[in-house]
Amino acid sequence: MKDTRIKKGDRLCLECQVDGYPFPSIQWFHNGFRLLSNSDIMSYSQSLTQTRRFVIDNADWTAAGIYACVATNSSGSHSTQCEVVIEQK
Repeated sequence: MKDTRIKKGDRLCLECQVDGYPFPSIQWFHNGFRLLSNSDIMSYSQSLTQTRRFVIDNADWTAAGIYACVATNSSGSHSTQCEVVIEQK
């Protein structure tokens, strides 16, 4: 994942490339707290490739911080993180 700067009210989309066997389960974290999908605020998605996305359609100040994507399977876990900065429009 890459550090990201967006304007308040814009769409935040973070992408995480995932691979492994067995295919890992994915968890997203914001400032150390596990995120649960809430369709009104944020969503997770996956494609036929190994890309996993975390999306907030209308990001506000609370979206700023450190995000982590953690992939876990029976072989262990791996994580990547980035910082999100929200700027005034």
